[in-house]
Amino acid sequence: SEGVNTFTITVTAENGIVKTYTIVITRAYKDTNTNVGNLSVSEGVLSPAFDKGILNYSVTVENSVTSITINAEGEAPTTSVSGTGIKNLNVGANVFEIKAVSQDGSVKAYTVVVTREASSNNKLRSLTVSEGTLSPVFAEDTTNYTVMVGYGVTTIDIGGTPSDTTAVVTGTGTKSLNVGENIYAVVVRGENGDLKTYTINVVREALEANAYL
Repeated sequence: SEGVNTFTITVTAENGIVKTYTIVITRAYKDTNTNVGNLSVSEGVLSPAFDKGILNYSVTVENSVTSITINAEGEAPTTSVSGTGIKNLNVGANVFEIKAVSQDGSVKAYTVVVTREASSNNKLRSLTVSEGTLSPVFAEDTTNYTVMVGYGVTTIDIGGTPSDTTAVVTGTGTKSLNVGENIYAVVVRGENGDLKTYTINVVREALEANAYL
């Protein structure tokens, strides 16, 4: 068993003399160390800095980071660690538990919360009109446009596709046109809530008088 184990061997000679031998075997106790010796991540920075006595950590990464590798090893050679490796990240908080198990079966859990930021992309990939032509030619960083249409055009369809599929576009669809300027706003809301507004001024020409009447 663990600890000191004493064994006695007695030898009796033919003449009756007895001699006793004592053997002491000390079996080491199982290691109780449940500390992680180091803990690191492939992206971002652990907060607070790693200390074996601190059990809870946080990491913030950009939206473009879709996975993270968590590395850890036991402080003692006999301590096993689970919960490490490559982790996929959803937008928002991702909670991972790292368990250190000592030789005697004791367990200590370290928690790493990785927060993946929401996308800030609030740009359009395309902006279209069913009548006339956008001026200037569409570019995702250009937010003001003009479209000229004839008097006979009474409606126009405005379409917009976001660069990021998590963004939401409003202000598109079929629009009625009055003679003169008609200003419409197409608004893109990024996943993180940031807004970007594209403005289209559709100018419908006035009816020209027939000079030959």
